Amino acid sequence: MVAIVRDETDARLAAAARFALMAIADEIEASADQIERPERAIVMDTKRDEDMRRLTTISGVGAITAATIKALVPDPGGLSWLPLCRLAGIDAAISFKRRQRD
Repeated sequence: MVAIVRDETDARLAAAARFALMAIADEIEASADQIERPERAIVMDTKRDEDMRRLTTISGVGAITAATIKALVPDPGGLSWLPLCRLAGIDAAISFKRRQRD
């Protein structure tokens, strides 16, 4: 949608609508940048942290979830598979089956 708003040759939008939506498009792009920077930092931290890397081996757990669990549980390295799945809100049986396939 932002591409349509930015494309002044696109006749689907009236000039007045394009003008009004341009400010919203600017906010969307600025928000996306504000989200991407910390997300990249979290992904980099996850690659460096052994506990967070271990958490991401659970099917459905990515860097953001792993970082959240690490923030809430001081030593997730001491937890077994089942409690880690429970913390992540994931069905351990499904996660285990997917892990076995990979």
